[in-house]
Amino acid sequence: MPPPISTTQQNTKFIRELQLAGAEFLVIGGAAAAIHGVRETMFIPEIDLLVAPTVRNGRCIHHALDAVHISPQFRPEDVAKPQKRIPVFHLGIEVDILTPVEGVEYSEIIQRSEPAALDILPVRVIGLDDLIDMKKLATVEGDCVEKHRADLERLIEMKRSQNGK
Repeated sequence: MPPPISTTQQNTKFIRELQLAGAEFLVIGGAAAAIHGVRETMFIPEIDLLVAPTVRNGRCIHHALDAVHISPQFRPEDVAKPQKRIPVFHLGIEVDILTPVEGVEYSEIIQRSEPAALDILPVRVIGLDDLIDMKKLATVEGDCVEKHRADLERLIEMKRSQNGK
């Protein structure tokens, strides 16, 4: 397993509450890039999570938010929709909760995910190939295109070196 990444105490507490509530998620974004070894720092102040797109999971996320004294600003049904972004930026927590884009199956991504650690918490992180695919999408639209493009270049280079090409 790769070395753990670290984040703020508030993020760790919230992610632990997600686990206790039974939420299904995996780490993506910059934290996943760091775990895969393409970021210079292992401290990631904002965590991106890909969640299983189900109403049940929406309820679990609601429960976790309640546990950290944050009033949910979405309905559990919203989590079942594709390409949904639920920002949780309150009380020191900086977590983006995302659902898969249309046509991408969470069940397939989680099968290809890998074990990792976020501070002291065991988590699942998106696999290298799926992370490359996500970063490709992020370089076309959205915020921080240059940061995503740099990650994408490093991830592709890492994959090439792993394949001996």
